[in-house]
Amino acid sequence: MSQGMPTTDVFESHLENGRSAVLEARQTYSNVHLTRDIPDKVVEGIGDLEQEIDELDKTLDVTEQDIQLAEQAEERAGILASIFEAFELYQQRVVEADLGRLQVHASALTELRGEAEFADSIDSQFEQLSRQLSMLEKLAENGRYGKMVSNDRVSLATVEVNLRKLEKKLINEISPDSQQRIYLMACDTLLDEIHETLLDLHDSNEAKTAFSPDLNTVKGLINESEAEETNIEKAAKNARVALEGVLMLHYTISREGANQYLVEELEQTVPAAKLDCDVKDAVLKADVDTLLDAIGEFVGTQSNRTSSERIAQLLKEHDGSVVQTIESTDYDRETVITEVIRLIEQQRISDINVVFSS
Repeated sequence: MSQGMPTTDVFESHLENGRSAVLEARQTYSNVHLTRDIPDKVVEGIGDLEQEIDELDKTLDVTEQDIQLAEQAEERAGILASIFEAFELYQQRVVEADLGRLQVHASALTELRGEAEFADSIDSQFEQLSRQLSMLEKLAENGRYGKMVSNDRVSLATVEVNLRKLEKKLINEISPDSQQRIYLMACDTLLDEIHETLLDLHDSNEAKTAFSPDLNTVKGLINESEAEETNIEKAAKNARVALEGVLMLHYTISREGANQYLVEELEQTVPAAKLDCDVKDAVLKADVDTLLDAIGEFVGTQSNRTSSERIAQLLKEHDGSVVQTIESTDYDRETVITEVIRLIEQQRISDINVVFSS
C-alpha cells in the first residue's frame, strides 16, 4: 500500500489504473488488422477485466482483500495492454517486410519498363502504382500499419494484384536477356533479407533450417540461369521462376522472424512464474502457440461462460462485425451465425448493418 494513502484512495487508484490499461488494450486491438490467431481468451480478457473492475467498484466497505483484488486486476490489465502492444509490433514487422518486398518487385518492373516502348496506358498504370506505393509508404511513416492491410483505397494486397497485372502486360515485350538480368538482381536483394532473418532466429527454432531445401531449389535455378549461355529464353524463364520462389520464401520467412520477435516481446510482458509452460523453451523455439495458450489461461476467466455469452463479448470487441469475429477467433461461421440469430431472438442485438463486398 502507498505510504500514507487512505485505504479507499489506494483501492480507487488501482481501479482507475486498471480501467486505463483495459482502454489501452481495446484501442490497440482495434488497430491490429494483421495478426496470428490471438486466443479467444486473450481477446475476451478485455471485457472480462472491464467487468471485474466494475464489480469491484461496487464495493462500499473496502478491505485489505479488496485492495489486493483491485491490485491484481490492475496488474492483469497492464499485462493485457502490453500483450496487444506486442501484437501491434508483430504487425509492424510483417507489414514492413511485405512493403519492402513489393518495393523490390515494383523496382524490377520499372526497370523492365525502361527496356522497351509501350503505349501511354502502361505509363498511366505505372503512375498509379507509384501513387499507391507512396500512399503505403506514408502510412508506414505515420505508424498506421493496420491501415496498410485494411484500407479500402489502397492496401498491400491491392498493390500486389496491380503489380502482377502490370508484369503480365510487360513480359512479352521485354528481351529475355533483360528479364534475366533484372529478375536475378531482385532475387539477390530479397535473398539477402531472407538470410539476415534466418540468422537472427535462435538455433532451437526449427524454421532456421526448415527452408533449406526450398532455398537450395531457388539457388539452383539462379545458378542454371547464370550458367546458360546458348538458350537465353530458358535462362530468363529460370530467373523468373526463381524470383517467384524467392517472393514466396520472403513472405513466409519474414513471418517466422516476426514470430521470433513476438515471443521475445511476450516474454518481457508476462512474468514466467505466472504461466503454465516453459517460457524460455517457447522463446528459443519461437513456439508462439504454446506461449499464447498459457497467456490466455492467465488472462482469461471464461470458464463459466456459455458460447452465446462468449460470442456476444467477441462481437462487442469487433464492433459487431460477424466477419471479423469469425476471422479472429476459433469459432466457425455456422456457430457464429447461429448464435447471432439466438442473440437477436433474445433481443440482445437491436440492429444489424449489412455491408456488401465491392
